[in-house]
Amino acid sequence: MKKAKKFLVGLLAFASVSAFAFGVVGCDNNKTNTGTGGKPNSGGANGVPALQYTLSDDGTYYSVTGIGSCADTALIIPETYNNLPITTIAEYALTGQVFTSVTIPNSITEIGNWALGNCDNLTEITIPGSVATMGESIFYGCGNLTSATIENGITTIADQMFYDCNNLTSVTIPTSVTGIGRSAFLYCNGLKNVYYTGDVADWCNIVFDEASENPLSFGADLYIDGEKTTSIVIPDTVTNIGDYAFYGANFTGVTIGSLVTAIGTHAFEECYFLAEVYNKSALNIALGQSGNGYVGNYALTIHTEPYESKISTDNNGYILYTDDEEKIIVGYTGKETQLNLPTGATGIKCYAFAKREDLTSVSLPESLRKIGRAAFKDCKGLTEIIIPDQVITIGGYAFDSCMALTNVTIGEAVATIEERAFQSCTGLESIMISTSVNFMGTGAFNTCVRLEEILYKGTSKQWSQITIEEANDDLKNTKRYYYTESSLTGTGRYWRYENGEIVKWEQV
Repeated sequence: MKKAKKFLVGLLAFASVSAFAFGVVGCDNNKTNTGTGGKPNSGGANGVPALQYTLSDDGTYYSVTGIGSCADTALIIPETYNNLPITTIAEYALTGQVFTSVTIPNSITEIGNWALGNCDNLTEITIPGSVATMGESIFYGCGNLTSATIENGITTIADQMFYDCNNLTSVTIPTSVTGIGRSAFLYCNGLKNVYYTGDVADWCNIVFDEASENPLSFGADLYIDGEKTTSIVIPDTVTNIGDYAFYGANFTGVTIGSLVTAIGTHAFEECYFLAEVYNKSALNIALGQSGNGYVGNYALTIHTEPYESKISTDNNGYILYTDDEEKIIVGYTGKETQLNLPTGATGIKCYAFAKREDLTSVSLPESLRKIGRAAFKDCKGLTEIIIPDQVITIGGYAFDSCMALTNVTIGEAVATIEERAFQSCTGLESIMISTSVNFMGTGAFNTCVRLEEILYKGTSKQWSQITIEEANDDLKNTKRYYYTESSLTGTGRYWRYENGEIVKWEQV
Protein backbone atom coordinates (compact mmCIF):
# COMPACT_ATOMS: atom_id res chain seq x y z
CA MET A 1 0.00 0.00 0.00
CA LYS A 2 2.82 2.40 0.92
CA LYS A 3 4.73 1.63 -2.30
CA ALA A 4 1.62 2.22 -4.35
CA LYS A 5 1.05 5.55 -2.64
CA LYS A 6 4.67 6.58 -3.19
CA PHE A 7 4.36 5.71 -6.90
CA LEU A 8 1.20 7.79 -7.16
CA VAL A 9 2.89 10.72 -5.44
CA GLY A 10 5.81 10.41 -7.83
CA LEU A 11 3.44 10.67 -10.79
CA LEU A 12 1.77 13.70 -9.27
CA ALA A 13 5.13 15.35 -8.68
CA PHE A 14 6.19 14.64 -12.26
CA ALA A 15 2.93 16.05 -13.56
CA SER A 16 3.34 19.17 -11.41
CA VAL A 17 6.91 19.80 -12.59
CA SER A 18 6.01 19.17 -16.23
CA ALA A 19 3.08 21.58 -16.08
CA PHE A 20 5.21 24.44 -14.77
CA ALA A 21 8.14 23.65 -17.05
CA PHE A 22 6.01 24.76 -19.95
CA GLY A 23 3.94 27.29 -18.02
CA VAL A 24 4.03 30.81 -16.75
CA VAL A 25 7.27 31.32 -14.87
CA GLY A 26 10.37 29.19 -15.27
CA CYS A 27 13.98 29.53 -14.09
CA ASP A 28 15.71 32.87 -14.57
CA ASN A 29 19.24 31.88 -15.50
CA ASN A 30 20.36 35.47 -15.95
CA LYS A 31 20.23 36.38 -12.26
CA THR A 32 22.22 35.22 -9.26
CA ASN A 33 20.05 34.37 -6.23
CA THR A 34 21.47 35.13 -2.82
CA GLY A 35 20.00 34.95 0.66
CA THR A 36 20.04 37.73 3.21
CA GLY A 37 23.63 36.96 4.14
CA GLY A 38 24.78 36.98 0.52
CA LYS A 39 25.26 33.20 0.40
CA PRO A 40 24.74 31.49 -2.96
CA ASN A 41 21.48 29.56 -3.27
CA SER A 42 19.99 26.99 -5.62
CA GLY A 43 19.07 29.57 -8.21
CA GLY A 44 20.47 30.20 -11.67
CA ALA A 45 23.28 32.43 -12.86
CA ASN A 46 24.75 32.38 -16.37
CA GLY A 47 23.41 28.93 -17.14
CA VAL A 48 23.80 27.49 -13.64
CA PRO A 49 20.85 25.11 -12.89
CA ALA A 50 18.01 26.71 -10.93
CA LEU A 51 14.90 25.83 -8.98
CA GLN A 52 11.54 26.56 -10.54
CA TYR A 53 9.46 29.44 -9.18
CA THR A 54 5.95 30.72 -9.76
CA LEU A 55 4.84 34.30 -9.21
CA SER A 56 1.76 34.85 -7.03
CA ASP A 57 -1.44 36.15 -8.61
CA ASP A 58 -1.02 39.50 -6.92
CA GLY A 59 2.63 39.70 -8.00
CA THR A 60 4.02 40.16 -4.48
CA TYR A 61 5.88 36.88 -3.81
CA TYR A 62 7.23 33.69 -5.37
CA SER A 63 6.63 30.01 -4.60
CA VAL A 64 9.02 27.13 -5.16
CA THR A 65 6.98 24.90 -7.47
CA GLY A 66 9.52 22.40 -8.76
CA ILE A 67 13.13 21.25 -8.86
CA GLY A 68 13.60 22.82 -12.27
CA SER A 69 17.05 22.01 -13.61
CA CYS A 70 18.70 22.16 -10.19
CA ALA A 71 20.88 19.14 -9.40
CA ASP A 72 22.35 20.33 -6.10
CA THR A 73 22.72 17.66 -3.41
CA ALA A 74 22.86 20.34 -0.71
CA LEU A 75 19.80 22.35 -1.70
CA ILE A 76 19.61 25.97 -0.46
CA ILE A 77 16.32 27.76 -1.11
CA PRO A 78 16.92 31.50 -1.47
CA GLU A 79 14.94 34.13 0.43
CA THR A 80 14.28 36.20 -2.70
CA TYR A 81 13.86 35.84 -6.45
CA ASN A 82 13.66 38.76 -8.86
CA ASN A 83 13.79 41.02 -5.79
CA LEU A 84 10.59 39.51 -4.36
CA PRO A 85 10.36 37.21 -1.32
CA ILE A 86 10.06 33.46 -1.71
CA THR A 87 7.38 32.59 0.86
CA THR A 88 6.01 29.21 -0.17
CA ILE A 89 7.14 25.70 -1.00
CA ALA A 90 4.19 24.48 -3.03
CA GLU A 91 2.55 21.10 -2.63
CA TYR A 92 4.52 18.27 -4.27
CA ALA A 93 7.17 20.83 -5.30
CA LEU A 94 10.21 18.76 -4.31
CA THR A 95 8.66 15.33 -3.83
CA GLY A 96 10.95 12.39 -4.50
CA GLN A 97 14.10 14.45 -5.16
CA VAL A 98 17.63 13.18 -4.44
CA PHE A 99 19.23 16.01 -2.43
CA THR A 100 20.75 15.05 0.94
CA SER A 101 20.06 18.36 2.69
CA VAL A 102 17.79 21.34 2.20
CA THR A 103 18.04 24.76 3.80
CA ILE A 104 14.68 26.47 4.24
CA PRO A 105 14.99 30.27 4.68
CA ASN A 106 13.13 32.41 7.20
CA SER A 107 11.15 33.96 4.37
CA ILE A 108 9.10 30.76 4.02
CA THR A 109 5.69 31.03 5.67
CA GLU A 110 3.90 28.11 4.01
CA ILE A 111 4.83 24.55 3.07
CA GLY A 112 2.29 22.58 1.04
CA ASN A 113 1.16 18.96 1.08
CA TRP A 114 3.89 16.42 0.33
CA ALA A 115 6.31 19.25 -0.46
CA LEU A 116 9.35 17.13 0.44
CA GLY A 117 7.75 13.70 0.66
CA ASN A 118 9.72 10.60 -0.33
CA CYS A 119 13.05 12.44 -0.46
CA ASP A 120 14.91 9.26 0.40
CA ASN A 121 18.38 10.82 0.63
CA LEU A 122 17.40 13.62 2.99
CA THR A 123 19.14 13.07 6.36
CA GLU A 124 18.29 16.13 8.44
CA ILE A 125 15.95 19.09 8.34
CA THR A 126 15.38 22.37 10.19
CA ILE A 127 11.98 24.04 9.85
CA PRO A 128 12.21 27.76 10.59
CA GLY A 129 9.81 29.40 13.00
CA SER A 130 8.52 31.64 10.20
CA VAL A 131 6.39 28.79 8.80
CA ALA A 132 2.79 29.53 9.78
CA THR A 133 0.93 27.15 7.47
CA MET A 134 1.82 23.52 6.84
CA GLY A 135 0.10 20.95 4.67
CA GLU A 136 -0.01 17.27 5.47
CA SER A 137 2.65 14.61 4.81
CA ILE A 138 5.42 17.16 4.22
CA PHE A 139 8.22 14.65 4.95
CA TYR A 140 6.18 11.49 4.40
CA GLY A 141 8.41 8.48 3.71
CA CYS A 142 11.79 10.23 3.99
CA GLY A 143 13.37 6.93 4.99
CA ASN A 144 16.87 8.22 5.75
CA LEU A 145 15.85 11.28 7.74
CA THR A 146 17.55 10.96 11.14
CA SER A 147 17.16 14.41 12.72
CA ALA A 148 14.45 17.06 12.60
CA THR A 149 14.53 20.46 14.32
CA ILE A 150 11.38 22.54 14.55
CA GLU A 151 12.16 26.13 15.52
CA ASN A 152 10.25 28.31 17.94
CA GLY A 153 7.28 30.08 16.43
CA ILE A 154 5.63 27.04 14.89
CA THR A 155 2.44 26.18 16.78
CA THR A 156 1.32 22.97 15.08
CA ILE A 157 3.10 19.92 13.71
CA ALA A 158 0.98 18.98 10.72
CA ASP A 159 -0.86 15.73 9.99
CA GLN A 160 1.43 12.86 8.92
CA MET A 161 4.35 15.26 8.87
CA PHE A 162 6.98 12.57 9.56
CA TYR A 163 4.88 9.53 8.66
CA ASP A 164 7.06 6.47 7.95
CA CYS A 165 10.35 8.27 8.61
CA ASN A 166 11.52 5.02 10.16
CA ASN A 167 15.13 6.10 10.69
CA LEU A 168 14.25 9.32 12.49
CA THR A 169 16.07 9.11 15.83
CA SER A 170 15.92 12.70 17.11
CA VAL A 171 13.37 15.50 17.00
CA THR A 172 13.48 18.95 18.60
CA ILE A 173 10.13 20.54 19.48
CA PRO A 174 9.80 24.15 20.62
CA THR A 175 7.67 25.48 23.43
CA SER A 176 5.50 27.30 20.86
CA VAL A 177 3.98 23.99 19.69
CA THR A 178 0.51 23.47 21.17
CA GLY A 179 -0.82 20.73 18.92
CA ILE A 180 0.46 17.76 16.92
CA GLY A 181 -1.52 16.46 13.96
CA ARG A 182 -2.93 13.07 13.10
CA SER A 183 -0.33 10.31 12.65
CA ALA A 184 2.45 12.89 12.63
CA PHE A 185 5.00 10.32 13.87
CA LEU A 186 3.36 7.07 12.79
CA TYR A 187 5.95 4.36 11.96
CA CYS A 188 8.84 6.45 13.29
CA ASN A 189 9.95 3.31 15.11
CA GLY A 190 13.55 4.43 15.55
CA LEU A 191 12.71 7.64 17.42
CA LYS A 192 14.73 7.63 20.66
CA ASN A 193 15.39 11.25 21.65
CA VAL A 194 12.82 14.02 21.95
CA TYR A 195 14.26 17.44 22.83
CA TYR A 196 11.73 19.95 24.15
CA THR A 197 12.61 23.60 24.69
CA GLY A 198 9.75 24.27 27.11
CA ASP A 199 9.10 22.85 30.58
CA VAL A 200 6.98 19.95 31.84
CA ALA A 201 3.96 22.18 32.45
CA ASP A 202 4.07 23.32 28.81
CA TRP A 203 4.32 19.73 27.58
CA CYS A 204 1.22 18.79 29.59
CA ASN A 205 -0.75 21.33 27.54
CA ILE A 206 0.12 19.96 24.09
CA VAL A 207 -2.96 18.50 22.42
CA PHE A 208 -2.58 14.88 21.31
CA ASP A 209 -5.58 13.04 19.86
CA GLU A 210 -3.86 9.67 19.39
CA ALA A 211 -0.68 7.82 20.33
CA SER A 212 0.95 8.23 16.91
CA GLU A 213 0.92 12.00 17.35
CA ASN A 214 3.25 11.73 20.35
CA PRO A 215 6.95 11.31 19.50
CA LEU A 216 7.49 9.68 22.92
CA SER A 217 5.28 6.74 21.96
CA PHE A 218 8.20 4.61 20.74
CA GLY A 219 9.86 4.50 24.16
CA ALA A 220 11.82 7.68 23.48
CA ASP A 221 13.74 9.64 26.09
CA LEU A 222 12.37 13.11 26.82
CA TYR A 223 14.91 15.91 27.27
CA ILE A 224 13.76 19.12 28.94
CA ASP A 225 16.16 21.99 28.22
CA GLY A 226 18.80 19.46 27.21
CA GLU A 227 18.50 17.29 30.35
CA LYS A 228 17.22 13.74 30.14
CA THR A 229 14.19 13.12 32.36
CA THR A 230 14.48 9.74 34.06
CA SER A 231 11.86 10.73 36.63
CA ILE A 232 9.33 13.38 35.68
CA VAL A 233 7.78 15.89 38.10
CA ILE A 234 4.43 17.42 37.21
CA PRO A 235 4.57 20.90 38.81
CA ASP A 236 2.06 21.93 41.46
CA THR A 237 0.82 24.61 39.06
CA VAL A 238 -0.59 22.02 36.62
CA THR A 239 -4.26 21.08 37.00
CA ASN A 240 -4.72 18.86 33.95
CA ILE A 241 -2.48 16.33 32.19
CA GLY A 242 -3.68 15.96 28.62
CA ASP A 243 -4.65 12.83 26.69
CA TYR A 244 -1.64 10.76 25.54
CA ALA A 245 0.67 13.36 27.15
CA PHE A 246 3.44 10.91 28.05
CA TYR A 247 2.30 7.86 26.11
CA GLY A 248 5.19 5.40 25.80
CA ALA A 249 7.68 7.68 27.54
CA ASN A 250 10.89 6.14 28.81
CA PHE A 251 11.09 7.19 32.46
CA THR A 252 11.04 5.25 35.75
CA GLY A 253 9.22 7.61 38.10
CA VAL A 254 6.55 10.31 38.09
CA THR A 255 5.35 12.85 40.63
CA ILE A 256 1.74 13.98 40.23
CA GLY A 257 1.46 17.59 41.38
CA SER A 258 -0.83 18.60 44.24
CA LEU A 259 -3.27 20.58 42.05
CA VAL A 260 -3.80 17.94 39.37
CA THR A 261 -7.52 17.16 39.17
CA ALA A 262 -7.58 15.18 35.91
CA ILE A 263 -5.25 12.90 34.01
CA GLY A 264 -6.24 12.40 30.39
CA THR A 265 -6.98 9.19 28.53
CA HIS A 266 -3.87 7.04 27.94
CA ALA A 267 -1.62 9.78 29.35
CA PHE A 268 0.86 7.23 30.77
CA GLU A 269 -0.06 4.13 28.79
CA GLU A 270 2.89 2.02 27.63
CA CYS A 271 5.26 3.75 30.03
CA TYR A 272 6.73 0.31 30.62
CA PHE A 273 9.66 1.39 32.82
CA LEU A 274 7.46 3.43 35.17
CA ALA A 275 7.99 1.87 38.60
CA GLU A 276 7.52 4.59 41.21
CA VAL A 277 4.61 7.04 41.49
CA TYR A 278 4.47 9.88 44.01
CA ASN A 279 0.87 11.09 44.18
CA LYS A 280 0.58 14.52 45.80
CA SER A 281 -2.90 15.08 44.37
CA ALA A 282 -6.35 14.09 45.68
CA LEU A 283 -6.78 11.58 42.83
CA ASN A 284 -7.28 7.93 43.75
CA ILE A 285 -4.36 6.26 41.97
CA ALA A 286 -4.09 2.50 42.46
CA LEU A 287 -1.56 -0.16 41.46
CA GLY A 288 -2.41 -2.17 38.36
CA GLN A 289 -5.31 0.08 37.35
CA SER A 290 -5.88 1.70 33.97
CA GLY A 291 -7.72 4.69 35.43
CA ASN A 292 -6.09 8.10 35.67
CA GLY A 293 -4.32 7.62 32.37
CA TYR A 294 -2.68 4.29 33.32
CA VAL A 295 -0.31 6.05 35.71
CA GLY A 296 -0.59 3.24 38.30
CA ASN A 297 -0.89 0.41 35.82
CA TYR A 298 2.82 -0.39 35.51
CA ALA A 299 4.01 0.87 38.89
CA LEU A 300 5.60 -1.23 41.61
CA THR A 301 4.89 1.34 44.33
CA ILE A 302 2.63 4.36 44.82
CA HIS A 303 3.66 6.89 47.47
CA THR A 304 1.64 9.69 49.03
CA GLU A 305 4.53 11.05 51.07
CA PRO A 306 8.07 12.01 50.02
CA TYR A 307 10.22 8.94 49.46
CA GLU A 308 13.72 7.86 48.53
CA SER A 309 13.86 6.19 45.13
CA LYS A 310 14.87 2.54 45.00
CA ILE A 311 15.64 2.64 41.28
CA SER A 312 19.17 2.22 39.94
CA THR A 313 20.81 1.27 36.67
CA ASP A 314 23.72 -1.15 36.68
CA ASN A 315 26.80 -1.05 34.45
CA ASN A 316 25.18 -3.36 31.91
CA GLY A 317 22.14 -1.16 31.37
CA TYR A 318 19.63 -3.03 33.54
CA ILE A 319 17.20 -0.84 35.46
CA LEU A 320 16.68 -2.37 38.91
CA TYR A 321 14.26 -1.79 41.77
CA THR A 322 15.81 -2.99 45.02
CA ASP A 323 13.81 -3.27 48.25
CA ASP A 324 15.38 -5.38 51.02
CA GLU A 325 15.63 -8.89 49.56
CA GLU A 326 13.66 -8.04 46.45
CA LYS A 327 15.55 -7.14 43.29
CA ILE A 328 13.18 -6.58 40.40
CA ILE A 329 14.32 -6.00 36.83
CA VAL A 330 12.40 -2.95 35.59
CA GLY A 331 13.87 -2.75 32.10
CA TYR A 332 16.95 -2.78 29.93
CA THR A 333 18.57 0.19 28.19
CA GLY A 334 21.46 -1.62 26.52
CA LYS A 335 21.83 -2.82 22.96
CA GLU A 336 22.85 -6.45 23.43
CA THR A 337 20.58 -9.03 21.82
CA GLN A 338 21.72 -12.03 23.87
CA LEU A 339 21.06 -11.35 27.53
CA ASN A 340 22.17 -12.90 30.79
CA LEU A 341 19.89 -11.26 33.33
CA PRO A 342 21.46 -10.04 36.60
CA THR A 343 22.34 -12.64 39.22
CA GLY A 344 20.23 -12.26 42.33
CA ALA A 345 17.20 -10.82 40.53
CA THR A 346 13.99 -12.10 42.12
CA GLY A 347 11.44 -10.73 39.66
CA ILE A 348 10.91 -9.27 36.23
CA LYS A 349 8.54 -6.32 36.17
CA CYS A 350 5.55 -6.24 33.87
CA TYR A 351 6.48 -5.21 30.34
CA ALA A 352 10.19 -5.02 31.25
CA PHE A 353 11.35 -6.33 27.85
CA ALA A 354 8.13 -5.91 25.87
CA LYS A 355 8.55 -5.19 22.16
CA ARG A 356 12.30 -5.83 22.17
CA GLU A 357 12.16 -7.53 18.80
CA ASP A 358 15.96 -7.59 18.59
CA LEU A 359 16.36 -10.06 21.48
CA THR A 360 17.35 -13.55 20.34
CA SER A 361 18.14 -15.24 23.66
CA VAL A 362 17.59 -14.57 27.36
CA SER A 363 19.16 -16.51 30.23
CA LEU A 364 17.10 -16.17 33.41
CA PRO A 365 18.88 -16.27 36.82
CA GLU A 366 18.25 -19.17 39.21
CA SER A 367 17.20 -16.63 41.87
CA LEU A 368 14.13 -15.61 39.85
CA ARG A 369 10.72 -16.20 41.45
CA LYS A 370 8.22 -14.30 39.30
CA ILE A 371 7.93 -13.27 35.67
CA GLY A 372 5.60 -10.28 35.39
CA ARG A 373 2.72 -9.65 33.07
CA ALA A 374 3.75 -9.17 29.45
CA ALA A 375 7.42 -9.15 30.51
CA PHE A 376 8.60 -10.45 27.11
CA LYS A 377 5.52 -9.70 25.03
CA ASP A 378 6.28 -9.22 21.32
CA CYS A 379 9.92 -10.29 21.60
CA LYS A 380 9.60 -11.72 18.13
CA GLY A 381 13.25 -12.84 17.81
CA LEU A 382 13.39 -14.92 21.00
CA THR A 383 13.88 -18.61 20.10
CA GLU A 384 14.08 -20.52 23.39
CA ILE A 385 13.32 -19.97 27.05
CA ILE A 386 14.11 -22.01 30.16
CA ILE A 387 12.10 -21.04 33.24
CA PRO A 388 14.28 -21.52 36.36
CA ASP A 389 13.25 -23.86 39.15
CA GLN A 390 12.41 -21.15 41.70
CA VAL A 391 9.86 -19.35 39.53
CA ILE A 392 6.35 -19.79 40.92
CA THR A 393 4.26 -17.65 38.55
CA ILE A 394 4.47 -16.87 34.86
CA GLY A 395 2.40 -13.71 34.40
CA GLY A 396 -0.35 -13.21 31.87
CA TYR A 397 0.85 -12.42 28.35
CA ALA A 398 4.45 -12.92 29.56
CA PHE A 399 5.61 -14.37 26.23
CA ASP A 400 2.66 -13.39 24.07
CA SER A 401 3.51 -13.21 20.36
CA CYS A 402 7.09 -14.45 20.71
CA MET A 403 6.69 -15.94 17.27
CA ALA A 404 10.20 -17.37 16.88
CA LEU A 405 10.02 -19.24 20.18
CA THR A 406 10.35 -22.97 19.44
CA ASN A 407 11.13 -24.59 22.80
CA VAL A 408 9.96 -23.83 26.35
CA THR A 409 11.03 -25.55 29.57
CA ILE A 410 8.83 -24.88 32.61
CA GLY A 411 10.74 -25.04 35.92
CA GLU A 412 10.09 -27.32 38.88
CA ALA A 413 8.33 -24.74 41.08
CA VAL A 414 5.94 -23.12 38.59
CA ALA A 415 2.39 -23.50 39.86
CA THR A 416 0.54 -20.98 37.70
CA ILE A 417 0.77 -20.11 34.03
CA GLU A 418 -1.53 -17.12 33.75
CA GLU A 419 -3.84 -16.16 30.90
CA ARG A 420 -2.37 -15.78 27.41
CA ALA A 421 1.15 -16.34 28.75
CA PHE A 422 2.33 -18.04 25.53
CA GLN A 423 -0.47 -16.91 23.24
CA SER A 424 0.39 -16.59 19.55
CA CYS A 425 3.78 -18.25 19.90
CA THR A 426 3.17 -19.55 16.42
CA GLY A 427 6.58 -21.20 16.09
CA LEU A 428 6.37 -23.10 19.39
CA GLU A 429 6.96 -26.83 18.82
CA SER A 430 7.85 -28.38 22.18
CA ILE A 431 7.03 -27.68 25.84
CA MET A 432 8.47 -29.40 28.89
CA ILE A 433 6.10 -29.03 31.86
CA SER A 434 6.80 -29.98 35.48
CA THR A 435 4.36 -31.60 37.91
CA SER A 436 4.27 -28.43 40.00
CA VAL A 437 1.95 -26.77 37.47
CA ASN A 438 -1.65 -26.89 38.66
CA PHE A 439 -3.26 -24.06 36.69
CA MET A 440 -3.13 -22.78 33.11
CA GLY A 441 -5.20 -19.69 32.45
CA THR A 442 -7.46 -18.84 29.56
CA GLY A 443 -5.61 -19.01 26.27
CA ALA A 444 -2.26 -19.68 27.97
CA PHE A 445 -1.20 -21.52 24.81
CA ASN A 446 -3.79 -20.16 22.42
CA THR A 447 -2.82 -20.09 18.73
CA CYS A 448 0.31 -22.18 19.23
CA VAL A 449 -0.50 -23.74 15.88
CA ARG A 450 2.79 -25.63 15.39
CA LEU A 451 2.87 -27.26 18.79
CA GLU A 452 3.95 -30.85 18.23
CA GLU A 453 4.56 -32.26 21.70
CA ILE A 454 4.37 -31.84 25.44
CA LEU A 455 6.97 -33.55 27.59
CA TYR A 456 5.20 -33.84 30.94
CA LYS A 457 7.24 -34.79 33.98
CA GLY A 458 4.37 -36.62 35.63
CA THR A 459 1.75 -39.27 34.90
CA SER A 460 -1.47 -39.20 32.94
CA LYS A 461 -3.40 -39.03 36.22
CA GLN A 462 -1.40 -36.03 37.42
CA TRP A 463 -1.99 -34.27 34.10
CA SER A 464 -5.75 -34.77 34.44
CA GLN A 465 -5.69 -32.90 37.76
CA ILE A 466 -4.36 -29.68 36.20
CA THR A 467 -6.97 -26.94 35.75
CA ILE A 468 -6.75 -25.87 32.13
CA GLU A 469 -9.01 -22.96 31.21
CA GLU A 470 -10.68 -22.44 27.84
CA ALA A 471 -8.99 -21.45 24.56
CA ASN A 472 -6.15 -23.95 24.99
CA ASP A 473 -7.10 -26.38 22.24
CA ASP A 474 -3.61 -26.44 20.71
CA LEU A 475 -2.27 -27.56 24.07
CA LYS A 476 -4.99 -30.14 24.69
CA ASN A 477 -4.88 -31.71 21.24
CA THR A 478 -1.13 -32.14 20.78
CA LYS A 479 0.88 -35.28 21.60
CA ARG A 480 1.66 -35.69 25.30
CA TYR A 481 4.54 -37.81 26.54
CA TYR A 482 4.54 -38.86 30.22
CA TYR A 483 7.73 -39.33 32.15
CA THR A 484 8.74 -42.81 33.31
CA GLU A 485 11.92 -44.50 34.50
CA SER A 486 10.56 -47.89 33.49
CA SER A 487 10.41 -49.50 30.08
CA LEU A 488 7.48 -51.63 31.23
CA THR A 489 4.58 -49.24 30.82
CA GLY A 490 1.00 -49.41 29.61
CA THR A 491 -0.34 -48.10 26.35
CA GLY A 492 0.60 -44.48 25.64
CA ARG A 493 3.45 -42.10 24.91
CA TYR A 494 6.42 -41.89 27.27
CA TRP A 495 9.81 -40.24 27.67
CA ARG A 496 12.86 -40.31 29.89
CA TYR A 497 16.52 -39.31 29.96
CA GLU A 498 19.21 -41.72 28.77
CA ASN A 499 22.79 -40.49 29.11
CA GLY A 500 21.48 -36.96 29.37
CA GLU A 501 19.45 -37.20 26.17
CA ILE A 502 15.64 -37.26 25.86
CA VAL A 503 14.29 -40.54 24.55
CA LYS A 504 10.62 -40.77 23.49
CA TRP A 505 8.51 -43.77 22.52
CA GLU A 506 4.94 -44.79 21.97
CA GLN A 507 3.64 -48.09 23.34
CA VAL A 508 0.57 -49.73 21.83
